[in-house]
Amino acid sequence: MVALCSDIDEDDFSVTIEKRAGRSDIDIARALADDIGWLPLELALRRAIDSGEHFDGVASELDPELSGTCEVRAEVSFLPES
Repeated sequence: MVALCSDIDEDDFSVTIEKRAGRSDIDIARALADDIGWLPLELALRRAIDSGEHFDGVASELDPELSGTCEVRAEVSFLPES
């Protein structure tokens, strides 16, 4: 099982649990990206997953309808297979 924890605001906390069920790390990362709830970060994370690198730029680079001044960064790293 994999869990993604995030602070929503000062009073709330969110935990999303995804069962591995034979899925790869990339499959799990994509499933968790669905739960982010903020489009610029979701798109940045998906770009990082698909490229195997990171995204560091502005939201309009991900979708031309998004802000050209909203800075967003996403980085993905996976543990080596054992």
